[in-house]
Amino acid sequence: NMRVAAADVLYLSLEDKQRRVKDRAMRMMEVIHPDLRESVKRRLTVATDWPRQDEGGLKMVELWCRQVKDPRLVIIDVYNRFSPRQQSSNSAYQQDSEHLGALKRFADNRSMAALGVHHTRKPGPGGGSADFLNEISGTLGISGAADGIMVLTRNRQESQACLMVTG
Repeated sequence: NMRVAAADVLYLSLEDKQRRVKDRAMRMMEVIHPDLRESVKRRLTVATDWPRQDEGGLKMVELWCRQVKDPRLVIIDVYNRFSPRQQSSNSAYQQDSEHLGALKRFADNRSMAALGVHHTRKPGPGGGSADFLNEISGTLGISGAADGIMVLTRNRQESQACLMVTG
């Protein structure tokens, strides 16, 4: 309920079905101040199906930017469903860095933010790493290309979590 400058948001919920997204949105709308609800409904675009970045996905984000008044944020949940598939000919680090770097340049050129939601590694014996950036699934090319990283961790079946931030 914090008032901020109104802007348009694109939320790509690529692991969910429309019904789950709608149920979650309805629960969230219940706690938003009534004066803000209409603005949220008008300014939020949600999609559960979207092409990959290299298969026209980034071009479709560009089209969305042109169709709305003030695009400021695109949320890609989860990024691995949007990013190009890995090619065996190049190093995974290089590919991760190039793919996320292209999304970052896209957002930077439009003075908007891009939030790529990504999975963390499954903890091995003895728990997680001393450096929370090592908890990000995939290569260090992902954390290297991003301006900032947030890692949210919690133990299974617990409600308390820890948010670690850099950048």
